[in-house]
Amino acid sequence: MMVKFQITEEEYNKIHPDYRGVWETERWDLSDWAEKRERYMGKRTLLHNLNGITCLLIEGISFEIIENNNTKTA
Repeated sequence: MMVKFQITEEEYNKIHPDYRGVWETERWDLSDWAEKRERYMGKRTLLHNLNGITCLLIEGISFEIIENNNTKTA
């Protein structure tokens, strides 16, 4: 089960660009990519350390950007 990570847009934008970005890579090497494509293409990404493991988080799947006045949780 994936933990949903929350971050404000301000915090997201403060992260070095080497650790955040937008998914732009087509993965036609995956047999079911056509069905999964919309879940990934154009979504913001974030490399984040969760419990000592560096993970690639995808917006809407494993992290969400919240308004600045909400509480951040991990």
